[in-house]
Amino acid sequence: MSKKASSFELALGHPPSGQKKSRWLYTSLKSAILAGQLPAGTRIPSTRAIGEAFQMARGTVVDAFELLSAEGYLRSETGSGTWIAPLRTRLDVAQAVQHPVREARTGTGHLSERSRVFREFHFATPKRRVDTTLFPYYPALDLFPLEIWRQTASKRMRSLDTASMTNQHPLGFLPLREAIADYLRLSRGISCTAERIALVNGVQQALDIVARLVADPGDTAVIEDPCYPGAVAVLTAAGLCLEPLPVDREGLQIQLAKHACGNARLAFVTPAHQAPLGVIMSAQRRIELLAWARRNDAVIFEDDYDSEFRYSGWPVPALGAQDDSKRVITFGAFTKTLFPSLRIGYVVLPDWLVEPFQGAISITARYPEPAMQQVLFDFIVQGHYVRHIQRMRTRYAERRQFLAREIEAKLGSFMRLDQLGDGLATIGWLGTISAANASRVALRHDLALVALSRYVVAHRRVEGLVLGFANAQEGTLPQTMNRLKRVLVEASRR
Repeated sequence: MSKKASSFELALGHPPSGQKKSRWLYTSLKSAILAGQLPAGTRIPSTRAIGEAFQMARGTVVDAFELLSAEGYLRSETGSGTWIAPLRTRLDVAQAVQHPVREARTGTGHLSERSRVFREFHFATPKRRVDTTLFPYYPALDLFPLEIWRQTASKRMRSLDTASMTNQHPLGFLPLREAIADYLRLSRGISCTAERIALVNGVQQALDIVARLVADPGDTAVIEDPCYPGAVAVLTAAGLCLEPLPVDREGLQIQLAKHACGNARLAFVTPAHQAPLGVIMSAQRRIELLAWARRNDAVIFEDDYDSEFRYSGWPVPALGAQDDSKRVITFGAFTKTLFPSLRIGYVVLPDWLVEPFQGAISITARYPEPAMQQVLFDFIVQGHYVRHIQRMRTRYAERRQFLAREIEAKLGSFMRLDQLGDGLATIGWLGTISAANASRVALRHDLALVALSRYVVAHRRVEGLVLGFANAQEGTLPQTMNRLKRVLVEASRR
């Protein structure tokens, strides 16, 4: 493929205020490529030149370039610069990662600016079978008591009555909410009643509703950096400006929040087990975060996503357990403890937010689907849930250690692990190897890998992979490690 020399300046306009610069640059370059403004073979200016032209840090430009390269839009070679990849390559890569580009066709109707967020941030739907052994935050389905679940569901369905076929409460099946309240008092230290609990289908729905209830478009949301991408997408789609704050070994550095930013209405945090770094928010940082919320008249959305899996020491209390000012909203779900397609989560609301939340549910979803809520209620009150959690703590701790031994034995020259923490994932630090490139190469080897850079918002970190260990079975993990080694060898040469 011939490469056209770059003797031009990119005409991309200027970044709009309030939008992350790396996201703007990525979107603008991708749109220009798809529109034919930047044809295949065109060499583009260096990251340094673009950074100077648009007054960006070079690292910000590198982030955008890496994402475009991972999606197949750019190619780079040492000494040859960066140029637009051929169309065929871009289509192949887009199909491989299951993020097909679907631009709106002209003449088919107007799409809102908000629709751009949904197109860019949507979750992939796998179209071929890949090795998900190392996929993070994925529970071990081989250890799930499927037969007990089947029996519980069958018995509940046989007792179905006409009352279950009529309209239900917007906040969900009351007996299940009561069982969750009992569980939270014992396991998470949250003293609440069933009336303050709402059942939702996941963290996206809960955060979307909360963001729209407590903030207006243009208001600010404080987030962790790195941060769960789903939260970034939801808050962006709600029209909020994001203020990403770095995370250190004590958690979110809330003291770095801009005091001049008086329209901060929401903070999204994962204090019990930071996603994805795994650190626990210290007691001092929790005090500072609660004080920040009071000063700013803001609320804190606590995603307590996998706190059940602590392998040593005492359980870490939820932030909501020390909330005297009624500013913490705690979310939890059964997708990590049981299985992903069980779309049942819960949110613990302050008293003042219950009625608005109920109204939002009734308008947008009417009420949650009740059948699986009833099955889950039976599964909990019959003791199966607690027994399953206790068993998984032991088995996950074993698999975590097995993964660590395999990495040390086979990948020691490529990867190092931090001190193994709790939850369902850990970080494999790569040093100079691009994690985004490694994840792209891994797809060609039918291996699912998640780069730490996928969670990064503004503050760059050392390259790493977010590795799950719940499915690290002794019978299959060695084969996966051999495949991962081939991936890292190939990625190190690029």
